[in-house]
Amino acid sequence: MKDIWIRMPLIKNINDTEAQMRSVIEMVSDIKTQIKKVCLLPYHTLGLSKLQAIGADDKEAKCFEAPDQVRLERLKEMWAENGYYVVID
Repeated sequence: MKDIWIRMPLIKNINDTEAQMRSVIEMVSDIKTQIKKVCLLPYHTLGLSKLQAIGADDKEAKCFEAPDQVRLERLKEMWAENGYYVVID
């Protein structure tokens, strides 16, 4: 059996609600013993300069935001309460 790391990008008001997180936790519960780490990845704008460099429209990317720290900590807590090792990267 392979170790699984879940890497979950989080975007404010898109996929950062407690209900959505409960759904994901429930969805992966059947493979819980294989999951070694959950990485919550707050949205970032590091790729915007690449879009601008190639002349692409970056309007849509600029409208996204990372969840605030309180929200991130709550989502992390939800995973931990279910027995997962979780980090915010």
